[in-house]
Amino acid sequence: VILLDNGSTNMEVARMMSPDLKATVFTNSLQIAQILCEHPSIQLFFLGGKVFKDAQNTYGAEVIEMLQKIRADICILGVCGIHHNIGVTIQDWGENQVKRKMVDISQKVVALVTASKVNTAESYVVCTLDELDVILTDDCIDEALLKDYQKHDIVIQ
Repeated sequence: VILLDNGSTNMEVARMMSPDLKATVFTNSLQIAQILCEHPSIQLFFLGGKVFKDAQNTYGAEVIEMLQKIRADICILGVCGIHHNIGVTIQDWGENQVKRKMVDISQKVVALVTASKVNTAESYVVCTLDELDVILTDDCIDEALLKDYQKHDIVIQ
C-alpha cells in the first residue's frame, strides 16, 4: 500500500512506475490519479475532499478521515522545504494536516527533495527529520548541502 502525495516530483514517480508493479495506491492529487488511471496493475484510490485548485489536490476532514482507516507500507512525500533543524515544511495549513497524517500512518516515509528545497523552511512543519526513512534527491545537489542531514538516521540517495 503506497501513499503518493501531490507535487510535480511525485507526478514523475507516478509516470515511472513499472507496468508490472502490482500495488494499491492512495493519492490526493488529481494529476497523479489521472496518470495512474492508465497503469494496468495498480488499484487506485482517490482521497476526496476539498479541492485546492492551485495545487490540484485535496485536503480537509474527509481526506483525514479516509487516511485514518489506512496502514500504508510507504509514503512518498512531496516537499516544499526541508531544513536540517526544522524538518519537512509546507506553506499551507490544510495541506500540512494531510501530509502529517500520511506520515503518521506509514511504515516508511520517503521525502522527494530537489536542490532548490534543501535548507529552506516554510510556515508549517509536516515532520521532523527523525520521522523520515529516506531522502531521495536529484543529481545536482551539492554533497556539502546534505552534510547536516547525514547526521540523522536517514538513507540519502
